[in-house]
Amino acid sequence: MKKSFDLIFGIGENCDTSLILRRNNLQTNSFPFDWLGNSKFGKNIDLIINKFEDFFNKEDLQIVQDSNNHVNDCYYNKRTELFFVHDFPVGEKFERQYQFVNQKYKRRYERLLYKMNNSKKILIVYITKTPEKIDNIVLQLKSRKNYLERLFPKSEIYFLYIINSKEEKYIYYNHILNLKIIFDEINNQQKIIKFLNIKISYKKNISKKIMSDYKLKMTFYDIFNNFIYFLKKFLINLIPDKSIQMKLRHKNKYN
Repeated sequence: MKKSFDLIFGIGENCDTSLILRRNNLQTNSFPFDWLGNSKFGKNIDLIINKFEDFFNKEDLQIVQDSNNHVNDCYYNKRTELFFVHDFPVGEKFERQYQFVNQKYKRRYERLLYKMNNSKKILIVYITKTPEKIDNIVLQLKSRKNYLERLFPKSEIYFLYIINSKEEKYIYYNHILNLKIIFDEINNQQKIIKFLNIKISYKKNISKKIMSDYKLKMTFYDIFNNFIYFLKKFLINLIPDKSIQMKLRHKNKYN
């Protein structure tokens, strides 16, 4: 039987987590950690506990040179150690963009805190390719559990920590912390099929076997919001001009 949650969101390690949740109909809104790089499990829980205080100070941001990103400038946050890789288009002035990006992240973390305050059952997902020892993961969560319970007294919070591993495949449970750690492969493999002598490339959703255990209780608004997102995505892919397509795809995904 699927486990139902009022709210499911990712806290890293990178944007793959949000993409996997969306692909499996487990997330319908954008939240602050969705499109960031170098997200750390414990540090991001601390950001939630501190209600995202000093999350996006201008003085903490520094541009990353040679980031190999030809679409956006990459900025590193010295305080949080997060990388902002999808928010600052190349060629745009930082001062002008900062105000817009700051408002965007404020909307995202206020939305997240509101939903956490108004959800009875919450699942927080973390997916990584650079795993820590299980004892370290448990220790990080144990030291923060009381803070989370005081901050969200009406909510029952669960954690799903996935180590993307081809070598090891097993599951660890800690029922006291509501923590489940899975060692298994979760990335989406590229497949190529032939249809009417045309090669079509697509991603086989390996992650579905793990995410199928969970279900998001969606309101009508959530269902509508999810439908609009995928409809826009479909229509944008029909646009022949690749530069316009890229700009619209970026706006649809990262706003």
